[in-house]
Amino acid sequence: MTEPDLAILITAANRCVADRLGEAVATAGGETMRPSFGFVLRAVAAEQPTVSRLAELLGITKQGASRLADDMVSLGYLERTGDPADRRRTHLRLSPTGERIRARALAESHAIEDELRQRFGDAQVQHVRALLTDFVQRHGGAEELAAQRSRAPDEPSPRRRNRPRAATASKPRTLVPKPPTESKPGRSTPSR
Repeated sequence: MTEPDLAILITAANRCVADRLGEAVATAGGETMRPSFGFVLRAVAAEQPTVSRLAELLGITKQGASRLADDMVSLGYLERTGDPADRRRTHLRLSPTGERIRARALAESHAIEDELRQRFGDAQVQHVRALLTDFVQRHGGAEELAAQRSRAPDEPSPRRRNRPRAATASKPRTLVPKPPTESKPGRSTPSR
């Protein structure tokens, strides 16, 4: 059997880690956790952002961040809190359930690393950490590492956000229809 190419190896390792984390957080009240929620939990734990700031941190639209926040609030993972300095602003923070889930995910992450250290030794694991850190930093991810968070895997990197998309088939986007606008006097609106 030939060795898998590096991209497949890293992607498969990421899937294995995501599976382990998913199983672990289910034991801490996160039975309905989706993979994207983990990115939100880390970002919210780091700074209790507004929805607009959450969108910046995750590299997604404000609408997408708002939808994620709404879902996570309704599931009991996040809470909204007012800003004492500006009553118009609302911040997000982890709920007690969100705190338990985050703690369980971190514990599982440490357990994965401990397993690797037992199997391959401290020097090997430190070497892999150094290689991955260097790779991520050279590809625009230094800020994410420093903040101990990452954007969702399907979002473009900071380097690619401003580049035009290739004319190849792309992942379909879900569009949210605009609400109907009120008709102005003298104008007719088509019936549906």
